[in-house]
Amino acid sequence: MKIDLSELVVDSARNKHSNDEGFVSKTKEFTVYPEMTTIALKGVEYAIQDVGKTILNVKSLGGNKVEINGKGNIVLDIPCDRCLECQSVDVTFEIDREVDFNNPEPVEDENLIDDNCIDVDVLLYPEIIMNLPMKTLCKEDCKGICRACGINLNKQSCDCDTFVPDPRMAVISDIFKQFNQ
Repeated sequence: MKIDLSELVVDSARNKHSNDEGFVSKTKEFTVYPEMTTIALKGVEYAIQDVGKTILNVKSLGGNKVEINGKGNIVLDIPCDRCLECQSVDVTFEIDREVDFNNPEPVEDENLIDDNCIDVDVLLYPEIIMNLPMKTLCKEDCKGICRACGINLNKQSCDCDTFVPDPRMAVISDIFKQFNQ
């Protein structure tokens, strides 16, 4: 989705710079719904279950610059870090960004600006990524999956040997093995 900022950008261009005496800053509010269906991060795509509304306040700063502030949220399907069952995770994000239409930074704003329009999905993507949880658990006491057979220990139990020897004791266990032979 793209939002047209021609009114704010053209008016600020006419006023030249924000420190001129005659400059009158304008603010416009936009309610947008991102069109993304997935969020990709490090080769993994997370499906978007629900896209909440995002409210953006765009303020002209003069000299073809605008300041964008806003809040929004989306709901993602993210697998539990222990048992791999998908969980609905509400991700809330805030935006506070200044965009210069005269000198867009080539790396950050390359796909963001198109004429006097801003691509909302490109604007919101880094904000969503920065607000993803570090760890996702289905519940605090999630048992995870069995290391041997791979079943979800929250739903079933197994008789697999779960003993994992301490790797620091490997040398001593090798000595005991030599004496037992």
